[in-house]
Parts: sequence; structure tokens; C-alpha cells
Amino acid sequence: MNKLHDDLLLHAQSLIAPSQGRPAQADLRRSISASYYSAFHCLCYVWSNKYSSGLRHHLSRCPDHLAIRKAANKLMKGNSGWISTAPSDTLVQICDDIIRLQESRISADYNIAMHYRKVDAKEATDRAQRIIQNIQILQGSAASTSEIDALILESLKITCPAR
Repeated sequence: MNKLHDDLLLHAQSLIAPSQGRPAQADLRRSISASYYSAFHCLCYVWSNKYSSGLRHHLSRCPDHLAIRKAANKLMKGNSGWISTAPSDTLVQICDDIIRLQESRISADYNIAMHYRKVDAKEATDRAQRIIQNIQILQGSAASTSEIDALILESLKITCPAR
């Protein structure tokens, strides 16, 4: 069974598929938006999936979009108590990409004066795919998994206990 983030990424890609010809502005905007949500839901899924099934749904709905952005900025600068070393290049890339993709999503959803091109939507789907791949890379390493946890915990404004 596909996960929501996989479905959202496929949806974003299908809206700009070559077989569709020249996409309408609504399709380009929807593709950019769905790309962001695929990355966001992947992050939430990977984090919440570590817990019992009774908690998963609730935990996957806890992260907030603005808070994720603030946490990503904080982690990129190495200002989080949740990680004791400099963030990995992979985490920095995830954080930078999620911030940029969120900015694109907000513009696509709310800036009606903006005119989008297919290349803009393709850039968003590529960025989302890179985020998902990088999350999967971090997921494969126990030490790096804590970086995903740090991003979510920081966004939830949970203070790291003294070490």
C-alpha cells in the first residue's frame, strides 16, 4: 500500500506529465503545492511511524508548517539542543529544501499575480523527491535518525532535557 507522501508526489508529477501537454496554471500551482505536502507528510510519517499504531495518527498531525520552517532554520545554523554535533550535510539539505519548497507552496497557493511555468513545477517535484530520498538516507542510520527526531521535536517546541 502506498503512503500518502508517495501518492502526493505521484499526483504532483502527473499534473505536469509530458502527455498532458501544456499544463494550466491551476495544474502547475497544484503540482507545486502537492510537492510540498508530499515532503511534509513523509517527514511526519517517518517520525510518527516509530510509535504504536494508536499514537501514529495523532503524532503525524502534530507538526505545524510554520514551526517546521523555524526548526529547519534553527537546525541549519546548529542552534538546536537536540543534536550535539554539527548537522549532517543531508539534514542541512533537507532543511534548506523544505524551507524553499514551503515558500514555493505558499506562493503557488496564495499569490494569484504569479505566473508559473512547467519548469517551476518540475523544480518543486524534484525538490520533494530529493527531500524524501534524503529522509530515507537518514532513516537508514541510527545516529542520523535522531536528526529527523530533532527537526520534529524542535518544531514542537519541546525543550531538550539536560544531557
